[in-house]
Amino acid sequence: MKTAGDLLRDKRLILELSLEVVSSRTKVKPEYLLALEESDFDRLPSAPVTKGFLKSYAKVLHLNPDTLIAMYRRDYDEVMGEIMPHGLVEPIIKRSRLFSVPVLLTIISVLTFFGFLFIQLVSWWSLPKLQLFQPVDGETYGELITVKGTTDPNVTLRVGEQSVLVNQNGEFSLDLKYPAGTHRLLIQATTRDGKTRLLERTFTVSK
Repeated sequence: MKTAGDLLRDKRLILELSLEVVSSRTKVKPEYLLALEESDFDRLPSAPVTKGFLKSYAKVLHLNPDTLIAMYRRDYDEVMGEIMPHGLVEPIIKRSRLFSVPVLLTIISVLTFFGFLFIQLVSWWSLPKLQLFQPVDGETYGELITVKGTTDPNVTLRVGEQSVLVNQNGEFSLDLKYPAGTHRLLIQATTRDGKTRLLERTFTVSK
């Protein structure tokens, strides 16, 4: 596929014009004209100046300036005043869209949420084990209730306001008397480093 520079060079050679002659008619230095023909835009001042050179060169050769500019734009683009091939420009544009501010904010929000969730799960997993067999939530009992369950052997256990001993297997048992009515019981297991797990049971004592 021909470039704008190829078209300029071919037409100049057909007209048997030297770069010096074209330079005298366009007032563009010969080295700039040669850079246009070779598509070596690093040797040219800037993108707007390059377009001006192309138009001047096209008029001298009796070519359509709009055609030359269109061919130039087909193969090259401007990034902050610099001339770059489209193959280099398009990845930059795609990256800027991929990491736009809304996308980055969304990624940060998602990472923050999952980070918080992970911390909560780790904290929950590190709490002491506590399983209560009796009383069962919502059940009805007589006035004497045996509170029993299992936990970690080295925790401090409280049933209501009372401290309860835990055996080496983590088992505990406590007999409590309650008057008739509905009662709420709170069981609390606390590790040596202060992590606490709570269980709550609500039950009814019959008359």
